[in-house]
Amino acid sequence: MVGFNPIVTRLSLFAISIFLADFFIMLFIGNPGETWGDISRRAVVDAGAQVAVLLPLAYLLFVRYFQRRQTALGQANRFVSDTFRQTTDIIDLATGNEDLKVQLERILASLFALPWLSIEKKGSIFLRIAGQDALEMVVQSGLHNELLDKCRTVPFGKCLCGRAAAEQRIQFADCLDKRHDIIFDDIKPHGHYCVPIVVGG
Repeated sequence: MVGFNPIVTRLSLFAISIFLADFFIMLFIGNPGETWGDISRRAVVDAGAQVAVLLPLAYLLFVRYFQRRQTALGQANRFVSDTFRQTTDIIDLATGNEDLKVQLERILASLFALPWLSIEKKGSIFLRIAGQDALEMVVQSGLHNELLDKCRTVPFGKCLCGRAAAEQRIQFADCLDKRHDIIFDDIKPHGHYCVPIVVGG
């Protein structure tokens, strides 16, 4: 099978279209008294000149379009590959025989390995306290000491983590909004996701 360079193919079609359009226009608006040969020669020269002028511009437009498309495709491919690899790693970790806390620490580190997932490598994993409507922070990375103290346990419905658990829905905030019940004096503006994971209902 013979492959065709898409840029060259499109440029060729563009040049042919311009040439034919200009050629037929010249034929129809030729000066009275001109012979068919004179009109044809003038049409060829004029069409060729226009193609010569427009082709470099078209080339730049097509090249930039394909470069942007290739960049976007490359980014999408890396996104899918990274996500698949990290998901596979997390599944492997979760089905291993290690201590639960060790598994969660490694899962958190694996999530931070995704370059598109976080700007700052900060986060935590909570588990529901048995028999209570409350969460306990089991593992964390990079959190402020005040948060470690204030968020050691979080009742369902309190702050974003508690709301995520109570409503069993993802909670997202891109600022310190009214849902942030747990704050302290030195807290910095931030945004984050709280993602609930429900097992067995």
